[in-house]
Amino acid sequence: MTISNTVPISSSPLPNILLMTLAEFRRLKAEIEELASGLWHARMAAQEEHVSGESRTPTVLAAGDLFLRERRLSALRSALDTMEIVDADGRAVIGTLVTVRYDADDEETYRLVVPGEGDPKSNTVSPDSPLGAALLGRCAGDEVTIATPAGSSTVLIVSVEAVPA
Repeated sequence: MTISNTVPISSSPLPNILLMTLAEFRRLKAEIEELASGLWHARMAAQEEHVSGESRTPTVLAAGDLFLRERRLSALRSALDTMEIVDADGRAVIGTLVTVRYDADDEETYRLVVPGEGDPKSNTVSPDSPLGAALLGRCAGDEVTIATPAGSSTVLIVSVEAVPA
């Protein structure tokens, strides 16, 4: 089956509901609990470190760490607010591994992750990227066309499988 799904880089809207596997939900929930419990310690570290001798003046590093933790926690909670747990049943949803073929010899496997978590260097893509948006909801055998700054490319979805828990 061939499906043309051209997703321009500048306008790849995220779906209202993010479909994800139960294993991915549990992984994110555990990370939220870990971040939330460590947030108090990060706040205390930011208060204890100081530049000018005042105990209420955090250093840039401690404040930066606190900011990143709070931002990550907020992003994960937001993602879980807009998700629905589903069986992958062959569809590419958050928490699945998707193998795509760019041409006859070039295959790559990506893990679909929540928005903001994608990192091509670690082979993770999210729905806020052109590739992730094009893969979401698709099945093995589908062809999708992705519009990127470098031009359009068509990929064949070779397989979709759940990430082992």
